[in-house]
Amino acid sequence: MARTSGLFATLTALRCSLAFFGGAFAAPAFAQPPGHGAHPLMPDQRLFVRCRMLSANPPSTVETMLAIDSPSDEGKPDQSLHLPAPAPPIRFLQYLPHALLEQNVTESAEDTSPSAIEIAVEGPTQSFRRWLIADDPERNRLTSYIATWRYMAVADQAARDELFQQFQTEFTREPKLIVSRPDGGGARELPLSMDAPQTLDDLKCKIRVRQFMPDYAMDDSKKLPVNQSDRRKNPAALVDIELDGKSESRWVFAKFPDFGQQHNETLPLRVVLDCSVQGEGNAPDFAVLTIARKTHEVWTRAGGTVATRPFETTDNVEIPASHYKFRIASFIPKGTMIETYRRDDQGKAQPALEVEYTNDKNLPTRVWLALGQFRRITTPVGPMIVSLDLQGDSGQTGHP
Repeated sequence: MARTSGLFATLTALRCSLAFFGGAFAAPAFAQPPGHGAHPLMPDQRLFVRCRMLSANPPSTVETMLAIDSPSDEGKPDQSLHLPAPAPPIRFLQYLPHALLEQNVTESAEDTSPSAIEIAVEGPTQSFRRWLIADDPERNRLTSYIATWRYMAVADQAARDELFQQFQTEFTREPKLIVSRPDGGGARELPLSMDAPQTLDDLKCKIRVRQFMPDYAMDDSKKLPVNQSDRRKNPAALVDIELDGKSESRWVFAKFPDFGQQHNETLPLRVVLDCSVQGEGNAPDFAVLTIARKTHEVWTRAGGTVATRPFETTDNVEIPASHYKFRIASFIPKGTMIETYRRDDQGKAQPALEVEYTNDKNLPTRVWLALGQFRRITTPVGPMIVSLDLQGDSGQTGHP
C-alpha cells in the first residue's frame, strides 16, 4: 500500500477538498471533469508554455509563445522550450484547440503504485464514468452540479479513523500553512496567526501572515483583491517570507497550491494554504475510501450531516436531491494511469498541448497540458511546474 508521512500526502485531497467545484461548466451538466469551462479563444489571444524550475536558486520561470498561426487551428508545432543547461528542453508534439480527456488505467507490479477506482454516475438522461487515482491531487476528484467525489486510500484501520475525523471537521478547523523546500522536503505546519512572525530555524526563514480571505476575488476596476463572503469558496492568504536576507510577499491559494510557483515567486520555498474549500451550494460531498487495497467505504456529507457505510462494487449509492446514482464500475488495487486527449468534434472542449520531457530516470516522457492547469513533473535537474497559459496582447494573465 502506498503509505504517507503523517498522512500528509493522503490528506492533500481532503484538505483541498473541492478544488475545482463550481467551475464554469455549461448547463445542464451533472458530472463533467474538473477544469475550466470552454470559452472561445479570441483572435488576439496567444498561448504560452511556461516552466517553473523549482530546484533553481532562486526558482526561475522560462516561457515561450506557442508557434501556431491561430489558437483555433490544430497542429504539430515544430518547437521546444529551451531551459538553462543542463536541463534538457521540453518538446511540443501536438496541439488540439478542442480536446477531450481519455483515461486508461492498467495494473502495476510496483508495490508503491496507488489504488484506482472507476466511478460510474448514472441517471435518467445522462451517464458518465471517470477514473480516480489515490494520492494524486490532480486526479482524485470529480465535480458536478449534483455532487462532488474524492478518492483516497489508506493502509489500515487506524489511518482510516484519523482520516475520517479530518473529514468530519474539515470545514470547521482552523486553516494552516505548510512551508517546505520546493521539492516538498522539510515540510513544517504553521497556524494562520495574523501579523505574528514565525521563525523556522530548520528552513532558515521567517513567515508572517498579513491577510486571510475566505472568498478571494480580484476587483477588476481597482485591481485589488477583495473578500466576497465568509464562506471558504476560494481561500487565500497574503504571506511575507524572509530568507537569506531577502524578503518576498505572495498570495497563496488553497485551490491552486502551485499558482504562485508557476508565476512570480523567487525565494526557494513552497508555501501551501491548508484550508478546505467549500462549494457554491448544498450539493452532497462524497469520499470513497479504500482500506488495505481490499475493502471500500463511502462517506457522505449532505444536509449538514455526515454518514459512512461499507461500499461494495455491486452497490448503487443514491445521490441526494437528484435522480442519479453512482457505483464503483472498476477497481485496481495497484494501478498506473495514462491520460491522453483526442479531438472534440463538437468543438466545445478546451485547448490542450502534448509535450515531451526527460524524466528523473532520463527517459522521454509525454504529458498533456490542458489550458489553465498546472502539471508538476520530475526531471534530472529537479521538480518543475509546466502549464499551458492564455495571455492577451496586454501581457496580463488571469487570477485564481
